[in-house]
Amino acid sequence: MKYQLHLYSILWFAVQTRAIKLPVVAFIGPSANSRISTVNFNRIKTRLYSSVETPTDVIYLKTSKTWEKRFEELVVFRQEHGHCNVPRKFGPLGNWVQKQRLSYKLQKEGKECNITKPSYSSLPQPLSQEQIILLDNIGFIWDIHEYKYQCNLDQLKEYYAMHLNIDVPSAIDGEYRTLYKWLCRQKEEYKKYLNGEMSKLTDERRRALENLGFHIGMFDTNFTEEKTGIMPKRVSWEERYEQLLKFKNDHGNCNVPTNDETYSTLSGWVQHQRAEKKKKDRGVKSRLSDTKEEKLNKVGFIWSVKDWNWNQKLDELREYAALNGHCNVPTRESELGAWVMTQRIQYGKCNLSEDRIQSLNGLGFVWDMHQLSWLKNYDELRSYMQSKDGDNNLQSIAHLGPWIATQRAEKRYKDQGLESHMTDERQQMLDLIGFEWNVSEERDKHRQWTWMNNFQKLKDHAARTGSFKIPVTQDGENNAFAIWVRDQRRYMKAYDQGDDSPMTEERRNLLRAIHFE
Repeated sequence: MKYQLHLYSILWFAVQTRAIKLPVVAFIGPSANSRISTVNFNRIKTRLYSSVETPTDVIYLKTSKTWEKRFEELVVFRQEHGHCNVPRKFGPLGNWVQKQRLSYKLQKEGKECNITKPSYSSLPQPLSQEQIILLDNIGFIWDIHEYKYQCNLDQLKEYYAMHLNIDVPSAIDGEYRTLYKWLCRQKEEYKKYLNGEMSKLTDERRRALENLGFHIGMFDTNFTEEKTGIMPKRVSWEERYEQLLKFKNDHGNCNVPTNDETYSTLSGWVQHQRAEKKKKDRGVKSRLSDTKEEKLNKVGFIWSVKDWNWNQKLDELREYAALNGHCNVPTRESELGAWVMTQRIQYGKCNLSEDRIQSLNGLGFVWDMHQLSWLKNYDELRSYMQSKDGDNNLQSIAHLGPWIATQRAEKRYKDQGLESHMTDERQQMLDLIGFEWNVSEERDKHRQWTWMNNFQKLKDHAARTGSFKIPVTQDGENNAFAIWVRDQRRYMKAYDQGDDSPMTEERRNLLRAIHFE
């Protein structure tokens, strides 16, 4: 990824002008936000294969391109399924997800996972910080086992909040069948812990279970609630509501974390309120009365954590726009940049709601960064073309050279019926400012303009000094102009003698008119 930033412009210009002399390893492949389409990338790869000296470079190119492709597939999977937990049997995407988890695990443990030899190309490559941020931003689960455990624990908290106990029914076809099986396994592990045997329960997991009612009395009838002192008390809805008010006063919001054992029971109660609200919205019998819902709304209860998180990022973007004057957050700068890129991806795939689109439009959000960049270059070229009769310096638009070459190349692709970024609208806009599609014609026009500019300079010098002699200074300021004047004398002489000369009849007459000899 690091090469792409530094060599992107060079490679793009080289490809469009057919001047490809760069090694494959200099370019890693089109990113999700790249100006290079898949078709153009394949065109680049095909033309560069002949210059590759070792197969390692080709594998590096292929692997990096695959990461970008798989990430986009994962974004689509998340939109369709609501999560990023792609099963291994899903195919290449499932295997890729497993590799990301393995690579992340190895990096956290400080183990080497950067395999560069071709024979090891199937092993995971180390993840860059940008890749980790992109995956985090779409809710990627790094530890699937811990995630499943937390999901079951959250369901148990919700069950406790609803029934004030953890006596989950064991019905084979019941609603809590999976939870019951998981709870039985936890009881077995808890029993091992009490007996001093090897147990999978960590101290954190054990305390979370004890907060929900796990105690030694579950396995030893000689122990009573008074002896253990850890049986949970029955808490009313109003008491939980008061606990929520206290949490909001302490933290400024009602987003109770699910991974903090301090708020484990309150978190379960909060999740239960959300579940009851969904039932109520579907017209199903619910324990959430209108009065309770109104009380929760008054304190800013968060019914959808996903929507709340999205609005938090929107507020961050609003602050960024107020500070910088735009919403174009660099992808590598922060999590906000990755979030901004995700919004563009979702917009392109029509997965963004109209409300969210309007909210972002209100901040002046740019959906197509490529179009914005194109218009910026176009405006600069138009200003140059319009001021061509005045004091003008070609060096002022030298940096537009690669972009101008790209427009001509895209026009050729379009004329040949190939995939091209040159739309009819762009072509018309360039035609309006007199853009030269033929390089030779443009070169001739520029040479004529340069000659006339020097002629006017010579005419002004003669009127001011009465001479056509151009002094040569030590700083070399007039050297180029002096050489031009000398060449005109030589060209005129050759023309008058009938020899080959770049001097034309029109130019000769102009020079004779000012008595140039």
